[in-house]
Amino acid sequence: MEDEESKKLIKEIMTEILSIAEKKGIKLPENIIETSITKATNFPYETKTSYERDVENKGNLHEGDLYGGTIIRMGET
Repeated sequence: MEDEESKKLIKEIMTEILSIAEKKGIKLPENIIETSITKATNFPYETKTSYERDVENKGNLHEGDLYGGTIIRMGET
């Protein structure tokens, strides 16, 4: 969250996800992006995300497909 370029990219991805949700009739809070960024910013620097831990445990199923794959598939339809 310290890298402004990465933070901008994260916000753009979240905006796309919000757009997909709206098109699918899924109502999310209007401030969900800001709230999520604030939560991420408040985690201690050394905190690993569950996705990061999943990737470190190679060979296991992880959130990459569960969330990322699902979002991509939903955006295609």
